[in-house]
Amino acid sequence: MAREVVINSFEMEGKVFSAILIDEVFGIEAWSRESVDGSYQIFLNARYSDDRLRKAFKHEVDHILRGDFDRVGEDVSVIEHQAHAVEEQAEEVITEVTVKRRELYITKKRKLDYAFAQKRRTESVFEWDYRMIGMQQAKWEE
Repeated sequence: MAREVVINSFEMEGKVFSAILIDEVFGIEAWSRESVDGSYQIFLNARYSDDRLRKAFKHEVDHILRGDFDRVGEDVSVIEHQAHAVEEQAEEVITEVTVKRRELYITKKRKLDYAFAQKRRTESVFEWDYRMIGMQQAKWEE
Protein backbone atom coordinates (compact mmCIF):
# COMPACT_ATOMS: atom_id res chain seq x y z
CA MET A 1 0.00 0.00 0.00
CA ALA A 2 1.28 3.44 -0.90
CA ARG A 3 1.91 6.06 1.75
CA GLU A 4 -0.78 8.77 2.04
CA VAL A 5 -0.16 12.31 3.28
CA VAL A 6 -3.07 14.65 4.02
CA ILE A 7 -2.16 17.97 2.42
CA ASN A 8 -5.17 20.14 3.15
CA SER A 9 -8.75 20.00 4.40
CA PHE A 10 -11.28 22.62 3.45
CA GLU A 11 -15.01 23.30 3.08
CA MET A 12 -16.74 24.51 -0.04
CA GLU A 13 -20.46 24.87 -0.74
CA GLY A 14 -21.29 22.94 2.43
CA LYS A 15 -19.08 19.97 1.56
CA VAL A 16 -15.91 18.97 3.39
CA PHE A 17 -12.87 18.03 1.28
CA SER A 18 -9.50 16.51 2.12
CA ALA A 19 -6.67 16.60 -0.40
CA ILE A 20 -4.38 13.61 0.00
CA LEU A 21 -1.05 13.09 -1.73
CA ILE A 22 -0.32 9.49 -2.61
CA ASP A 23 2.63 7.90 -4.40
CA GLU A 24 1.20 5.33 -6.82
CA VAL A 25 2.69 3.77 -9.93
CA PHE A 26 -0.55 3.31 -11.85
CA GLY A 27 -1.56 5.91 -14.44
CA ILE A 28 -4.30 7.89 -12.71
CA GLU A 29 -3.53 11.52 -11.84
CA ALA A 30 -6.30 11.93 -9.27
CA TRP A 31 -9.45 10.27 -8.01
CA SER A 32 -11.98 10.97 -5.32
CA ARG A 33 -14.32 9.10 -3.00
CA GLU A 34 -17.05 9.90 -0.54
CA SER A 35 -16.58 8.87 3.09
CA VAL A 36 -19.22 7.42 5.36
CA ASP A 37 -19.43 10.80 7.17
CA GLY A 38 -20.28 12.57 3.87
CA SER A 39 -16.89 14.24 3.42
CA TYR A 40 -14.82 13.73 0.29
CA GLN A 41 -11.21 12.70 -0.18
CA ILE A 42 -9.35 13.72 -3.31
CA PHE A 43 -6.25 11.63 -3.93
CA LEU A 44 -3.45 13.23 -5.95
CA ASN A 45 -0.77 11.01 -7.47
CA ALA A 46 2.65 12.46 -6.54
CA ARG A 47 4.19 11.11 -9.75
CA TYR A 48 2.53 13.82 -11.89
CA SER A 49 3.53 17.45 -12.47
CA ASP A 50 2.04 20.33 -10.49
CA ASP A 51 0.19 21.59 -13.56
CA ARG A 52 -1.43 18.23 -14.28
CA LEU A 53 -2.33 17.78 -10.61
CA ARG A 54 -3.86 21.26 -10.49
CA LYS A 55 -6.13 20.41 -13.44
CA ALA A 56 -6.92 16.96 -12.04
CA PHE A 57 -7.77 18.42 -8.62
CA LYS A 58 -10.16 20.93 -10.19
CA HIS A 59 -11.68 18.12 -12.25
CA GLU A 60 -12.36 16.05 -9.12
CA VAL A 61 -13.82 19.01 -7.20
CA ASP A 62 -16.10 19.71 -10.19
CA HIS A 63 -17.34 16.09 -10.09
CA ILE A 64 -18.21 16.46 -6.42
CA LEU A 65 -19.88 19.86 -6.76
CA ARG A 66 -21.92 18.68 -9.77
CA GLY A 67 -23.24 15.79 -7.69
CA ASP A 68 -21.72 13.06 -9.83
CA PHE A 69 -21.44 10.76 -6.77
CA ASP A 70 -25.25 10.80 -6.57
CA ARG A 71 -25.62 9.56 -10.15
CA VAL A 72 -25.87 5.91 -9.11
CA GLY A 73 -26.37 3.42 -11.92
CA GLU A 74 -25.07 5.72 -14.66
CA ASP A 75 -22.14 4.69 -16.79
CA VAL A 76 -18.93 6.25 -15.43
CA SER A 77 -17.63 6.80 -18.98
CA VAL A 78 -20.69 8.96 -19.75
CA ILE A 79 -20.12 11.04 -16.61
CA GLU A 80 -16.43 11.45 -17.47
CA HIS A 81 -17.28 12.37 -21.07
CA GLN A 82 -19.66 15.08 -19.84
CA ALA A 83 -17.03 16.42 -17.42
CA HIS A 84 -14.36 16.52 -20.13
CA ALA A 85 -16.76 18.17 -22.59
CA VAL A 86 -17.29 21.01 -20.10
CA GLU A 87 -13.51 21.32 -19.59
CA GLU A 88 -12.90 21.36 -23.36
CA GLN A 89 -15.56 24.05 -23.81
CA ALA A 90 -13.96 26.09 -21.04
CA GLU A 91 -10.55 25.69 -22.71
CA GLU A 92 -11.98 26.88 -26.05
CA VAL A 93 -13.54 29.92 -24.38
CA ILE A 94 -10.30 30.78 -22.59
CA THR A 95 -8.37 30.39 -25.85
CA GLU A 96 -10.80 32.76 -27.59
CA VAL A 97 -10.51 35.21 -24.70
CA THR A 98 -6.72 35.10 -24.99
CA VAL A 99 -6.87 35.77 -28.74
CA LYS A 100 -9.37 38.63 -28.35
CA ARG A 101 -7.38 40.14 -25.49
CA ARG A 102 -4.26 40.03 -27.67
CA GLU A 103 -6.15 41.64 -30.58
CA LEU A 104 -7.49 44.38 -28.30
CA TYR A 105 -4.01 44.99 -26.91
CA ILE A 106 -2.53 45.19 -30.41
CA THR A 107 -5.30 47.55 -31.56
CA LYS A 108 -4.85 49.73 -28.48
CA LYS A 109 -1.07 49.73 -28.92
CA ARG A 110 -1.42 50.69 -32.59
CA LYS A 111 -3.75 53.57 -31.67
CA LEU A 112 -1.33 54.78 -29.02
CA ASP A 113 1.61 54.47 -31.43
CA TYR A 114 -0.35 56.38 -34.08
CA ALA A 115 -1.34 59.10 -31.59
CA PHE A 116 2.25 59.38 -30.42
CA ALA A 117 3.49 59.59 -34.01
CA GLN A 118 0.90 62.27 -34.80
CA LYS A 119 1.95 64.23 -31.74
CA ARG A 120 5.61 63.99 -32.77
CA ARG A 121 4.74 65.09 -36.31
CA THR A 122 2.74 68.01 -34.98
CA GLU A 123 5.53 69.02 -32.62
CA SER A 124 8.05 68.71 -35.47
CA VAL A 125 5.95 70.97 -37.69
CA PHE A 126 5.67 73.54 -34.91
CA GLU A 127 9.40 73.34 -34.24
CA TRP A 128 10.08 73.77 -37.96
CA ASP A 129 7.67 76.73 -38.11
CA TYR A 130 9.34 78.40 -35.12
CA ARG A 131 12.79 77.89 -36.63
CA MET A 132 11.65 79.30 -39.97
CA ILE A 133 10.07 82.28 -38.23
CA GLY A 134 13.26 82.79 -36.23
CA MET A 135 15.38 82.60 -39.40
CA GLN A 136 13.05 85.02 -41.15
CA GLN A 137 13.20 87.45 -38.25
CA ALA A 138 17.00 87.24 -38.24
CA LYS A 139 17.09 88.11 -41.95
CA TRP A 140 14.78 91.06 -41.39
CA GLU A 141 16.90 92.34 -38.54
CA GLU A 142 20.06 92.36 -40.69
